[in-house]
Amino acid sequence: MGLSAAIAFSQLSKELFAGALANDMPIGFQTFPIRDVLSKDFPGTLKTMAGMGYKLVELCSPPGYKDIGFGFY
Repeated sequence: MGLSAAIAFSQLSKELFAGALANDMPIGFQTFPIRDVLSKDFPGTLKTMAGMGYKLVELCSPPGYKDIGFGFY
């Protein structure tokens, strides 16, 4: 994972995840902020994010995603 993405995700509080878990509320993330890393290793990046506690993924296809393999064809 890129340094900026790792720093951004590490800033989320452990209390946020603990509170969500205690209330059966899964935490998710959008792919856009980590698109560069995701384009290099899709399964590995998802595994990393799951290991950080994320349970949901919002995929999107903004302009430019097609160039890295995530667009409509």
